[in-house]
Amino acid sequence: MHDTLTAKPYRLVWFQHFHKAGGSSVIAEAGLNGERFYPRHYNGNPVDENGWEIPIWRMDEAEQRAFVDHCETLGVTFVATEWGSQIYPALRDDPRVFSLTFLRDPWDRLVSNYRYAMARGNAPATPIDQFFPHHSLMFRQPEYYTRMLAGGLGVCKAGDAALAAAAGEALAAIDFRADLYNKNAFQALCHRLGWTNHAVVSNKTPGLAMGALQQAARGDFGFLYRNIKLRSEQWNGIKAFRPRFEEMNPLDRALFDGLEESC
Repeated sequence: MHDTLTAKPYRLVWFQHFHKAGGSSVIAEAGLNGERFYPRHYNGNPVDENGWEIPIWRMDEAEQRAFVDHCETLGVTFVATEWGSQIYPALRDDPRVFSLTFLRDPWDRLVSNYRYAMARGNAPATPIDQFFPHHSLMFRQPEYYTRMLAGGLGVCKAGDAALAAAAGEALAAIDFRADLYNKNAFQALCHRLGWTNHAVVSNKTPGLAMGALQQAARGDFGFLYRNIKLRSEQWNGIKAFRPRFEEMNPLDRALFDGLEESC
Protein backbone atom coordinates (compact mmCIF):
# COMPACT_ATOMS: atom_id res chain seq x y z
CA MET A 1 0.00 0.00 0.00
CA HIS A 2 3.08 2.27 0.03
CA ASP A 3 4.51 3.36 -3.33
CA THR A 4 7.53 4.92 -1.66
CA LEU A 5 8.89 5.27 1.83
CA THR A 6 7.30 8.73 2.06
CA ALA A 7 3.91 7.90 0.54
CA LYS A 8 0.86 7.99 2.77
CA PRO A 9 -0.97 4.70 3.28
CA TYR A 10 -4.24 4.35 1.41
CA ARG A 11 -7.33 5.41 3.36
CA LEU A 12 -10.98 4.97 2.42
CA VAL A 13 -13.45 7.10 4.38
CA TRP A 14 -16.71 5.15 4.59
CA PHE A 15 -19.70 7.25 5.61
CA GLN A 16 -22.94 5.76 6.93
CA HIS A 17 -25.41 8.42 5.84
CA PHE A 18 -28.72 8.61 7.66
CA HIS A 19 -31.32 10.73 5.89
CA LYS A 20 -31.65 14.26 7.37
CA ALA A 21 -28.83 13.74 9.86
CA GLY A 22 -26.23 16.10 8.43
CA GLY A 23 -25.06 13.80 5.67
CA SER A 24 -24.94 16.25 2.79
CA SER A 25 -22.72 18.55 4.87
CA VAL A 26 -20.27 15.70 5.51
CA ILE A 27 -20.18 14.82 1.82
CA ALA A 28 -19.70 18.45 0.77
CA GLU A 29 -16.86 18.79 3.29
CA ALA A 30 -15.21 15.67 1.90
CA GLY A 31 -15.27 17.16 -1.58
CA LEU A 32 -13.81 20.47 -0.40
CA ASN A 33 -11.00 18.57 1.29
CA GLY A 34 -9.98 16.77 -1.86
CA GLU A 35 -11.41 13.32 -1.15
CA ARG A 36 -11.97 11.35 -4.35
CA PHE A 37 -15.45 9.98 -4.94
CA TYR A 38 -16.42 6.91 -6.91
CA PRO A 39 -16.20 7.63 -10.68
CA ARG A 40 -20.00 7.75 -10.85
CA HIS A 41 -21.82 8.70 -7.67
CA TYR A 42 -24.93 10.36 -6.33
CA ASN A 43 -24.25 12.39 -3.17
CA GLY A 44 -21.29 10.12 -2.46
CA ASN A 45 -23.18 6.87 -3.11
CA PRO A 46 -21.51 4.81 -5.87
CA VAL A 47 -23.77 4.35 -8.91
CA ASP A 48 -23.47 2.35 -12.11
CA GLU A 49 -23.39 3.63 -15.69
CA ASN A 50 -27.20 3.87 -15.66
CA GLY A 51 -27.26 5.98 -12.51
CA TRP A 52 -28.52 3.20 -10.23
CA GLU A 53 -26.99 2.89 -6.77
CA ILE A 54 -24.57 -0.02 -6.52
CA PRO A 55 -25.96 -2.05 -3.59
CA ILE A 56 -22.74 -2.14 -1.61
CA TRP A 57 -24.79 -2.54 1.58
CA ARG A 58 -25.73 -6.06 0.46
CA MET A 59 -22.14 -7.25 0.24
CA ASP A 60 -20.83 -9.98 2.50
CA GLU A 61 -17.45 -9.62 4.22
CA ALA A 62 -15.45 -10.98 1.28
CA GLU A 63 -17.27 -8.72 -1.16
CA GLN A 64 -16.68 -5.71 1.11
CA ARG A 65 -12.93 -6.41 1.16
CA ALA A 66 -12.94 -6.79 -2.63
CA PHE A 67 -14.80 -3.49 -2.97
CA VAL A 68 -12.21 -1.73 -0.80
CA ASP A 69 -9.50 -3.28 -3.01
CA HIS A 70 -11.39 -1.96 -6.06
CA CYS A 71 -11.63 1.54 -4.56
CA GLU A 72 -7.90 1.49 -3.78
CA THR A 73 -7.14 0.57 -7.38
CA LEU A 74 -9.32 3.45 -8.60
CA GLY A 75 -7.89 5.91 -6.09
CA VAL A 76 -11.32 6.42 -4.49
CA THR A 77 -11.01 7.77 -0.95
CA PHE A 78 -14.63 8.43 0.04
CA VAL A 79 -17.87 6.46 -0.30
CA ALA A 80 -21.26 6.94 1.29
CA THR A 81 -23.88 4.33 2.11
CA GLU A 82 -27.37 5.83 2.35
CA TRP A 83 -29.77 3.03 1.45
CA GLY A 84 -28.46 0.30 3.70
CA SER A 85 -25.70 -0.54 6.15
CA GLN A 86 -22.37 -2.32 5.94
CA ILE A 87 -20.87 -5.08 8.10
CA TYR A 88 -19.02 -2.58 10.26
CA PRO A 89 -17.17 -5.05 12.51
CA ALA A 90 -15.48 -6.36 9.33
CA LEU A 91 -14.72 -2.85 8.06
CA ARG A 92 -13.24 -1.98 11.46
CA ASP A 93 -10.73 -4.78 10.99
CA ASP A 94 -9.52 -3.36 7.68
CA PRO A 95 -6.79 -0.80 8.50
CA ARG A 96 -7.44 1.00 5.22
CA VAL A 97 -11.00 1.98 6.20
CA PHE A 98 -12.17 4.80 8.47
CA SER A 99 -15.93 4.60 9.05
CA LEU A 100 -18.10 7.39 10.41
CA THR A 101 -21.69 8.36 11.07
CA PHE A 102 -23.83 11.01 12.74
CA LEU A 103 -27.07 10.29 14.52
CA ARG A 104 -29.76 12.88 15.14
CA ASP A 105 -32.49 12.66 17.75
CA PRO A 106 -35.02 10.34 16.04
CA TRP A 107 -37.95 12.70 16.55
CA ASP A 108 -36.03 15.75 15.35
CA ARG A 109 -34.85 13.81 12.32
CA LEU A 110 -38.41 12.91 11.36
CA VAL A 111 -39.69 16.48 11.82
CA SER A 112 -36.82 17.77 9.67
CA ASN A 113 -37.59 15.12 7.04
CA TYR A 114 -41.27 16.09 7.11
CA ARG A 115 -40.68 19.83 6.78
CA TYR A 116 -38.13 19.31 4.04
CA ALA A 117 -40.51 17.13 2.05
CA MET A 118 -43.35 19.63 2.47
CA ALA A 119 -41.17 22.61 1.52
CA ARG A 120 -39.69 20.89 -1.52
CA GLY A 121 -42.92 19.30 -2.69
CA ASN A 122 -41.33 15.85 -2.41
CA ALA A 123 -44.53 14.53 -0.82
CA PRO A 124 -48.15 15.67 -0.93
CA ALA A 125 -49.05 18.38 1.61
CA THR A 126 -50.35 16.22 4.43
CA PRO A 127 -50.31 16.11 8.25
CA ILE A 128 -47.34 14.36 9.82
CA ASP A 129 -49.42 11.40 11.00
CA GLN A 130 -50.14 10.64 7.33
CA PHE A 131 -46.53 11.26 6.31
CA PHE A 132 -45.20 8.68 8.79
CA PRO A 133 -45.04 5.76 8.57
CA HIS A 134 -44.64 5.18 4.84
CA HIS A 135 -45.05 1.71 3.35
CA SER A 136 -41.80 1.68 1.37
CA LEU A 137 -39.51 4.67 2.03
CA MET A 138 -37.06 3.41 4.65
CA PHE A 139 -36.40 6.81 6.22
CA ARG A 140 -40.14 7.19 6.88
CA GLN A 141 -40.58 3.84 8.60
CA PRO A 142 -40.40 2.93 12.31
CA GLU A 143 -37.06 1.98 13.91
CA TYR A 144 -35.15 3.47 10.98
CA TYR A 145 -31.71 3.64 12.63
CA THR A 146 -32.02 0.24 14.26
CA ARG A 147 -33.17 -1.61 11.18
CA MET A 148 -30.59 0.06 8.94
CA LEU A 149 -27.71 -0.79 11.26
CA ALA A 150 -28.97 -4.33 11.75
CA GLY A 151 -28.65 -5.03 8.05
CA GLY A 152 -31.73 -3.63 6.42
CA LEU A 153 -35.39 -3.03 6.95
CA GLY A 154 -37.48 -6.07 7.70
CA VAL A 155 -34.65 -8.39 8.76
CA CYS A 156 -36.44 -8.94 12.08
CA LYS A 157 -39.69 -7.86 13.64
CA ALA A 158 -39.62 -4.33 14.96
CA GLY A 159 -39.16 -4.54 18.72
CA ASP A 160 -37.08 -7.73 18.51
CA ALA A 161 -34.20 -7.81 21.01
CA ALA A 162 -31.98 -9.45 18.38
CA LEU A 163 -32.54 -6.46 16.12
CA ALA A 164 -31.45 -4.07 18.87
CA ALA A 165 -28.37 -6.14 19.68
CA ALA A 166 -27.27 -6.32 16.04
CA ALA A 167 -27.73 -2.57 15.59
CA GLY A 168 -25.79 -1.82 18.76
CA GLU A 169 -22.90 -4.03 17.68
CA ALA A 170 -22.77 -2.37 14.26
CA LEU A 171 -22.86 1.15 15.70
CA ALA A 172 -20.12 0.38 18.23
CA ALA A 173 -17.88 -0.85 15.37
CA ILE A 174 -18.06 2.49 13.50
CA ASP A 175 -14.80 4.37 14.05
CA PHE A 176 -16.33 7.84 14.48
CA ARG A 177 -19.89 8.23 15.74
CA ALA A 178 -21.43 11.34 17.18
CA ASP A 179 -24.64 13.17 17.96
CA LEU A 180 -25.34 15.69 15.22
CA TYR A 181 -26.12 18.29 17.89
CA ASN A 182 -22.71 17.95 19.55
CA LYS A 183 -21.19 21.32 18.65
CA ASN A 184 -17.66 19.95 18.87
CA ALA A 185 -18.23 16.81 16.84
CA PHE A 186 -17.68 18.13 13.35
CA GLN A 187 -14.47 19.89 14.31
CA ALA A 188 -13.32 16.66 15.99
CA LEU A 189 -14.09 14.71 12.82
CA CYS A 190 -12.10 17.14 10.68
CA HIS A 191 -9.20 16.84 13.10
CA ARG A 192 -9.28 13.02 12.95
CA LEU A 193 -9.32 13.05 9.15
CA GLY A 194 -6.89 15.91 8.65
CA TRP A 195 -9.60 17.98 6.97
CA THR A 196 -10.01 21.74 7.01
CA ASN A 197 -13.37 22.60 8.55
CA HIS A 198 -15.21 24.81 6.05
CA ALA A 199 -18.35 24.87 8.24
CA VAL A 200 -20.47 23.62 5.35
CA VAL A 201 -24.25 23.70 5.86
CA SER A 202 -25.87 21.81 3.01
CA ASN A 203 -29.34 20.66 1.96
CA LYS A 204 -31.24 22.98 4.27
CA THR A 205 -35.03 23.10 4.11
CA PRO A 206 -36.01 25.93 1.74
CA GLY A 207 -38.32 28.68 2.94
CA LEU A 208 -41.94 28.73 1.85
CA ALA A 209 -41.37 31.39 -0.83
CA MET A 210 -38.40 29.52 -2.30
CA GLY A 211 -40.36 26.26 -2.21
CA ALA A 212 -43.26 27.94 -4.02
CA LEU A 213 -40.92 29.26 -6.73
CA GLN A 214 -39.34 25.84 -7.18
CA GLN A 215 -42.72 24.17 -7.53
CA ALA A 216 -44.08 26.85 -9.86
CA ALA A 217 -41.12 26.14 -12.14
CA ARG A 218 -42.40 22.54 -12.21
CA GLY A 219 -45.91 23.70 -13.08
CA ASP A 220 -47.36 23.27 -9.56
CA PHE A 221 -49.13 26.57 -8.81
CA GLY A 222 -51.21 25.25 -5.90
CA PHE A 223 -48.18 24.52 -3.73
CA LEU A 224 -48.23 27.85 -1.86
CA TYR A 225 -51.92 27.63 -0.94
CA ARG A 226 -51.67 24.02 0.23
CA ASN A 227 -48.66 24.70 2.40
CA ILE A 228 -50.02 27.88 3.96
CA LYS A 229 -53.13 25.91 4.89
CA LEU A 230 -51.03 23.04 6.17
CA ARG A 231 -48.72 25.26 8.21
CA SER A 232 -51.64 26.89 9.96
CA GLU A 233 -52.47 23.46 11.40
CA GLN A 234 -48.99 21.99 11.43
CA TRP A 235 -47.52 22.80 14.83
CA ASN A 236 -50.37 21.39 16.89
CA GLY A 237 -50.44 18.30 14.72
CA ILE A 238 -46.70 17.75 15.04
CA LYS A 239 -46.73 18.07 18.81
CA ALA A 240 -49.73 15.80 19.15
CA PHE A 241 -48.08 13.08 17.08
CA ARG A 242 -44.90 12.81 19.13
CA PRO A 243 -46.20 10.35 21.79
CA ARG A 244 -47.37 8.02 19.04
CA PHE A 245 -44.01 8.31 17.28
CA GLU A 246 -42.14 7.40 20.47
CA GLU A 247 -44.40 4.37 20.95
CA MET A 248 -43.48 3.15 17.47
CA ASN A 249 -39.73 3.70 17.89
CA PRO A 250 -38.54 2.42 21.29
CA LEU A 251 -35.42 0.76 19.84
CA ASP A 252 -34.31 3.89 18.01
CA ARG A 253 -34.90 5.94 21.15
CA ALA A 254 -32.79 3.55 23.23
CA LEU A 255 -30.07 3.39 20.56
CA PHE A 256 -29.81 7.16 20.32
CA ASP A 257 -30.05 7.88 24.04
CA GLY A 258 -27.35 5.26 24.69
CA LEU A 259 -25.01 6.55 21.98
CA GLU A 260 -21.38 6.42 23.09
CA GLU A 261 -19.71 9.12 21.04
CA SER A 262 -16.16 8.53 19.84
CA CYS A 263 -15.14 12.14 19.39
